[in-house]
Amino acid sequence: MTFEEYSARRLAERPQLRPRTRELYEGQLRLHILPVLGENDVSGAPLRRATLYTARRRATRSVGIAGLGFLDLRHTGNTLAASTGASTNDMTR
Repeated sequence: MTFEEYSARRLAERPQLRPRTRELYEGQLRLHILPVLGENDVSGAPLRRATLYTARRRATRSVGIAGLGFLDLRHTGNTLAASTGASTNDMTR
C-alpha cells in the first residue's frame, strides 16, 4: 500500500471531520505531502526516519526555507486548521 492509498483510507475512516477540516487536510496532502511521499510503500513497515528527513530537507530547500522542522509544520497546520473552525478534537485525530 502506498502512502497516498493509506492517507485516503485514513481520511475515509473519519466521517466526523468537519467539511472545512477535511478540505484543508486534503489540500495539504495534495499540495505538499503526496508529491514527496505519495509513492512510498507503507504496507507492513513504518516510514523510515531517513525517508522523512530527506523528503523534508528537499522540500524546504526547494522553497527557500531550509531548516524548517516537522514541529514547525505541525504547528502551522494546526493553526490553519483552527482558523477554519476545526476543533482541538479534530486536530488530534
